[in-house]
Amino acid sequence: MKAKDVLIGAFSTLVVTVIGGVCVYYATKEPELKSRELLTYSTRSSGDFAGDKERVAFTSISISNRGGRAANNVAASIEFKTNVIKDLSTDIASGTEESRNVTPEKATLKYPKLLPGEVITVDLLLSAPSTPSVSIRSDESLAVSEIALDERAEKRSEINKASSFIVPLSAFLFSLLIPIFYWRAKKSGMTEVLVSDKNNAAFLLLHNGLINEADEILSESVKSGRYDAYTLSNLALCKALKKEHDKAQAFMKAAKHKKRSGHAAAVIAFNDCIMSFLADKRPDAISSIRAAMRLSPKEIKKYCELSVHLDGCRSDADFVAILSGS
Repeated sequence: MKAKDVLIGAFSTLVVTVIGGVCVYYATKEPELKSRELLTYSTRSSGDFAGDKERVAFTSISISNRGGRAANNVAASIEFKTNVIKDLSTDIASGTEESRNVTPEKATLKYPKLLPGEVITVDLLLSAPSTPSVSIRSDESLAVSEIALDERAEKRSEINKASSFIVPLSAFLFSLLIPIFYWRAKKSGMTEVLVSDKNNAAFLLLHNGLINEADEILSESVKSGRYDAYTLSNLALCKALKKEHDKAQAFMKAAKHKKRSGHAAAVIAFNDCIMSFLADKRPDAISSIRAAMRLSPKEIKKYCELSVHLDGCRSDADFVAILSGS
């Protein structure tokens, strides 16, 4: 394995480990409560009692602010499906203002402020056992049930336990897979695609007839140190279209200097095909387009449909047959 492959594998492992660690941190960390309010509630039924003349049930609802900041304009709505409320009382801190509106079916309680750590207990006397629908809100948030809060904490704990095993394992497996992926990508020519961003723009300009614009982009890429097959072979075609034949041959020779495979080799053959047609070397052009289609048929067919430089070849029977797969 080359040193470059080892470095790529090590760097990828580091990236995966860091990303995994960050994900685990945000997935499992406890909510930051000091800078915000957190309204919660819980419901508890004390059972029901039947006497000679009537039956009653008791339900208690606790409302609390577990955050680090006061909740303003807290409104609690406690609603039943039937008319069951016989009486209601609250246990609140001394000095806490309260307004209420109670009907047999619904109770609405309002508090201008609920301080951090403050708890309000609402005791309800009911004419029959019934489960209330509770909705509590403030100016900034909606209350969550204690059960849901506990489930979230339990889930975070489970994720934390699982991640302590999964993250290191995935990093190890990734470190094994990266060199293999890099080798396969290199073999298929994908690595040259990944490092050739400006080439895409130049390619579109070139094959839509904007030769000078494409030449400028590709020349700047080469000056900046780019030497991939796409940039060099596309620049070779630019020079050929501008009738700078010596430069065209030089750039094409440079593109072929390193052994290419996969799609990179297909693009070289595609550009070679157009250059051969321009030089009236039809047999070479047909041979090149056949090689390009063999290496990357789907993409090369699209390129042939795109390029204005192949307009004069579309009536060539052999050319058409190769593109159609005959």
